[in-house]
Amino acid sequence: MSTPETTIKISKRTVDAAALKDRPYRIWDSNLKGFNVRIHPSGTKTYYAQYRVGGGRKAQQRSYK
Repeated sequence: MSTPETTIKISKRTVDAAALKDRPYRIWDSNLKGFNVRIHPSGTKTYYAQYRVGGGRKAQQRSYK
């Protein structure tokens, strides 16, 4: 994804204040590794938790919506 991504502490206030852009983008949580919210141009906000199966950097990466 070529859109800029931000790392901040995710809270209701920060998600509600997230600006709508012409492309979807993610805001990553600074405290909880792998947790992020994707902001869509329509205003839809989807939360994700990303993790690796099998351990290590070469393991397959998955996300839970």
